[in-house]
Amino acid sequence: MPVLFSLGSWNPATTPLRNWLIERLERDHPFLAEASPSGKTWAAALVGADHVLPILDGFDEIAIGLRKDALVALNSCTLPLIVTSRRAEFEAAGEETKVVPSATAIELVDLDLDDSLTYLQEATGTTLPGGTDAVPRTGWAYVLSELRRRPHTQAGANLAAVLTTPLMVTLARFVYESERDPAELLGTENFGTREALEKHLLDTFITTAYKRFLSTEPVAREHRRWDHERARHWLGYLAAHLTELNTPDIEWWRLGTTVKLRRIMLRVGVTVGILSGFVAGLVYGSESGLVYGPAYGLMAAGITGPANGLAMGVTFAVMHGFVTEMKVGGPLFEPSLMQIKLHNWTKRKLRESFRPRVTGGLAGGLLFGLLWAFGSAAFSLLQGYPWPVVAVNSGLLLATGIGLGLVMGLIAALGAGFESAIPREKRALPSDLLNTNRATVLKQTLTIGLVTGSGYGTVFGIASHSALAGLGAGLVAGTMIAIGAGTMTAWGRWVVLARIWLPLTGWLPRDLDAFLRDACERQVLRQVGTVYQFRHAQLRDHLYATAGTPPETVLHRTGNLDRLFAVADTDGDGYVDGADYQRIAARYRTTYGLAADAPETTALASFYRAYWAGLQRHAKTDGRLSRAQHRTAAGAAGTDPALREPVAAFAAAVFEIIDADHDGCVGETELTRYLDMWGLAADASRVLGELDTDGDDRLSKSDLTRAITVSFHSPELGGTGSVFFGVA
Repeated sequence: MPVLFSLGSWNPATTPLRNWLIERLERDHPFLAEASPSGKTWAAALVGADHVLPILDGFDEIAIGLRKDALVALNSCTLPLIVTSRRAEFEAAGEETKVVPSATAIELVDLDLDDSLTYLQEATGTTLPGGTDAVPRTGWAYVLSELRRRPHTQAGANLAAVLTTPLMVTLARFVYESERDPAELLGTENFGTREALEKHLLDTFITTAYKRFLSTEPVAREHRRWDHERARHWLGYLAAHLTELNTPDIEWWRLGTTVKLRRIMLRVGVTVGILSGFVAGLVYGSESGLVYGPAYGLMAAGITGPANGLAMGVTFAVMHGFVTEMKVGGPLFEPSLMQIKLHNWTKRKLRESFRPRVTGGLAGGLLFGLLWAFGSAAFSLLQGYPWPVVAVNSGLLLATGIGLGLVMGLIAALGAGFESAIPREKRALPSDLLNTNRATVLKQTLTIGLVTGSGYGTVFGIASHSALAGLGAGLVAGTMIAIGAGTMTAWGRWVVLARIWLPLTGWLPRDLDAFLRDACERQVLRQVGTVYQFRHAQLRDHLYATAGTPPETVLHRTGNLDRLFAVADTDGDGYVDGADYQRIAARYRTTYGLAADAPETTALASFYRAYWAGLQRHAKTDGRLSRAQHRTAAGAAGTDPALREPVAAFAAAVFEIIDADHDGCVGETELTRYLDMWGLAADASRVLGELDTDGDDRLSKSDLTRAITVSFHSPELGGTGSVFFGVA
């Protein structure tokens, strides 16, 4: 049975092809994750028996550095398969290793212009003013007649080149099937190049998609919620998110995770802290108000709320970071394919899950107890309590944390006995998986909150000889633990990041699920199993390039290349071309008054010519580069042997330029002048301190040139030397 797989999300260096196919089948068709009579999942059984014909779509969407590994894996695979790719990318990978043996190649030819225009004319069928009653004309009929009458114009050549691909023909039909006149495509004033035409069609597609469904009818209220500008902004964020993760799949549980880990920890901590503080302040304030009066209650709320909120926020922020860094958070932060049913309890599930869940609970409890104990100890010491009292109290808190972890582990293990696979009819859509995970997490956290709260409240009430105090302590403890535990799940983290913080900061709409479903109806996205994808990679790349990448969403590992694009795009048109690099070279001449025939001028010009040629070579294009194309090409250029000599010459020239007094060293004043050319003068002191190897507050030629070459040849323009390319 043929099944389509998007190759862009496959990492051949870490996941064998068969395993990846099985994972995709189980994710996109959840009923295949159920056990077959052989004990394997149905997906594993079908792939193992060669009953699946994989159609591996988009070899060219695999990261450049992984294509060789991908081709090697395809060579060694015994499955029958079909691979689709752009020709240039596949041929480039084939140059590094042998191509797939015994493979039949089918190459798609470009669409014929007459056929494309005839199709557009028949498909749209719109009659525009300017014809006669006897011979009505459509807009596309006029375009076709003009191209036949004047076939050698620049406008004709541009349009002919654009309409050779099915995507552009489809976009043209979509954009011009109303009364909009396609004759505007023949104008060279606005569309002087093929790239300009493609950009226009992609831009107008989004505008048309979000305008055409607008209506004042009550049944269309769902479609009137988002205007095209806001939708473009949100789609641009999603495109940036996918580019950062190098995947075509919009998975709800990964939204918001492309920020640095410390930002995720901060957001989790703030959310848990605010909610926990509110609960603690409300309960303890009310309790104190009932016993001692309103004034005392307000004071108690003002103290206990922030104190408990701060403690719980810091604790769960650190726990979130810990499980992520220790690589144990994967299963926690992925959606469960199980649901809880009270009538489905079995001993087998309990036995299978008892040890790992209790162990995990103890580990989490130990971490929680340590954080709780250390935090309390620090606070107590600041208050002047003696060491023996602090030690005893900290020991009790540590023991309490471990006890809570044990209880939570036991609850999780017992809960496994009630787990059953989510029925296939309840996990066919992304929203289905989201809804079932929400229900599961709420049941789990409610159970955890009730058990821990009642236990803690009972102990506290007995110790304080007050039922009211025990009730309040149990209510606060159970609620705070339930809130914190909820954030340690896929659904909980999604709520924090995608439902609270991303809408709060404007990167996504409040009702994200409805927006994604609506985008599918508008043909911007498509649904693939339990995830969404952009309908075409070129649309995704265009949105990423034109909408830009939100600065806070760029991972540190790719941030420098995005900032390098911003530096190179000197005219701010969203693309980089050879003229941009000529302007950068001219910036050196203007700043330092270099003569046109100076050796440094020649070295700079040679480097930027070689670098631009290298970028085009790696991007497989002879035109300008979008942000996504530039980022990929710049990453590959860093390891290009052909650029080693030009970079070394560039580094030497930069040193000679900066060393204005020609004393063989660069001081802070000289460095500040150079960095000011890039708007980075404030970084001069830091850069000098990091690169100065002998502590004399000056940079030798070897210090500076080494920093430049090391940074350029690092995977992501890393290191302090990136400042010499205008990136900090």
